Amino acid sequence: MDVKYTTREIHLYDDSYNESITSISESNKLNTVLTVAGSDSSGGAGIEADIKTISAHKCYALTTIVSLTAQNTMGVINAAPTTKEMVKNMLSENFTDISICAIKTGLLTEDAIVELKNAILQFEYKGYLVADPVMVSTSGFDFINNSVLKLLIETLSPFITLLTPNMVEAKCLLNTLYDQKLYDKSNDIDKIEEIYDMCLKIYAKTGISNILIKGGHQNWKDSNLLTDVLYCSDSNLFTVFKSEMMSSKNTHGTGCTLSSAIASNLANGLSIINSVANGIVYVQNGIKTAPNIGNGHGPLNHIQNMKQYNYMSSSKFELPFKTGEALEYLVNHPEVKDHWNSYTNHDFMKMVYNFKLPLDNFKRFAEQNYIYLQRYADVILKLASKSHNIIEMEDSIKILNDTFVEIKRYKNFLSQLGFTDEYIENIKPSKECTLYTNELMNLAENYGDMFDIIVSLTPCFHGFREASLNAMRENSRGSNVDKFTREVYVKWIDQNTSEWYDNACITDKERLDLFFRKYCSDKIKLNRTIFIFKKFTKLEIDFLNSFL
Repeated sequence: MDVKYTTREIHLYDDSYNESITSISESNKLNTVLTVAGSDSSGGAGIEADIKTISAHKCYALTTIVSLTAQNTMGVINAAPTTKEMVKNMLSENFTDISICAIKTGLLTEDAIVELKNAILQFEYKGYLVADPVMVSTSGFDFINNSVLKLLIETLSPFITLLTPNMVEAKCLLNTLYDQKLYDKSNDIDKIEEIYDMCLKIYAKTGISNILIKGGHQNWKDSNLLTDVLYCSDSNLFTVFKSEMMSSKNTHGTGCTLSSAIASNLANGLSIINSVANGIVYVQNGIKTAPNIGNGHGPLNHIQNMKQYNYMSSSKFELPFKTGEALEYLVNHPEVKDHWNSYTNHDFMKMVYNFKLPLDNFKRFAEQNYIYLQRYADVILKLASKSHNIIEMEDSIKILNDTFVEIKRYKNFLSQLGFTDEYIENIKPSKECTLYTNELMNLAENYGDMFDIIVSLTPCFHGFREASLNAMRENSRGSNVDKFTREVYVKWIDQNTSEWYDNACITDKERLDLFFRKYCSDKIKLNRTIFIFKKFTKLEIDFLNSFL
């Protein structure tokens, strides 16, 4: 009788995954990843590859070096383990001073395994642990009874989040766990169900909840795809990742790099499936763009322009609001509501409306808002470039044209304030304007998709109108002000509450709702959208604060 497995395939060579979930930081905070591994003097694997990978994923790397090696792309000529006391001291100093989000292990000595367990218990570490079971031991390589693998499992299994053996390591591990020759190094696996069985056997003996068997050493018949299999015991699900088979000599450090990428993704809040999927893509891109260093098996390109995508989108996901209520949902969300109220009831708007804001302050605002509008146009260009079809591209171009009209209108407004053309063209952005617009452009260029860009621009567009309306409803206009200032302030408030602005907001609100329906297909993306909206609402507040 055939055993039935619950499986899911993810095709990583398919470029239709464009729902960005790249980590976004609200401040300069970096999530931390500790790598416990050996050093590679040539920089392609081990600690050196780990640090590069962790840094590329915008995490902060800590290290515990358990051995030194003398090697290059041609091979290893010498190795020396770190003393047990030194390993203990490195772990202790790291844990004592810095909060660690994830740990990644590579090559381990017997002493390092024991000391890592001691540190986990002593410091009550509850974070992620990704273990890459590198097959090296002090007694030499043993395919049937590998002492390091045996100690690794006996000592660290209760703490391991994910185990990442390649096919050869998985066979060796199973032979060691079952104390018999179940597999030979030369044995090919004919059916993927055999890999499922290997995962289940490892889980049965270790209790490790997530097991990734990497397919780099497996050649499937008549296939140009690599197949990696992730077993998640909590859901009893096998996820099969399929990616391109590439012929390259630049594969040094792929295992170290993958496990570090996965640990970084977990530290940044990605799910186990998205962490693995994006880790595999990172390694694949590293091979594709390898720098061809050395005369042997060269290193990957760890310093690549990297994004993470959502590979868990579901057609069954239901948005928590009715059609047409996307904006209302965002502004009233518990994470956003207080910030939105502060923004749309800002003293800047009130002081403009009742003529209490000094004219020089308003002039500074007008200058910086002109700079902001130009940067806004740059962001819309990025929006057009990330469109999914001609209709969306045309819509982006329309927004861009409307923005150009607004920039010209604003330049005329600055002229009325007394600024010359030469002065206007040489306005320098303030610190707050620079921070705000840099964040917009960083999202648009580096880690955002089309939907993210739309959301990032929404607070500015709708907030100014609502803030102006609130100022009109809740404040009375003063009279003790000169005619020029009165005319300037009245004109500006009237523009923010005009019929054309109202119609533009209606159109933008409909666009936001449409994009939610089309491109927010998972709770991961929904939470990210809330975060982006909150982030740029707070940047709007800081921008206005600078003119009081």
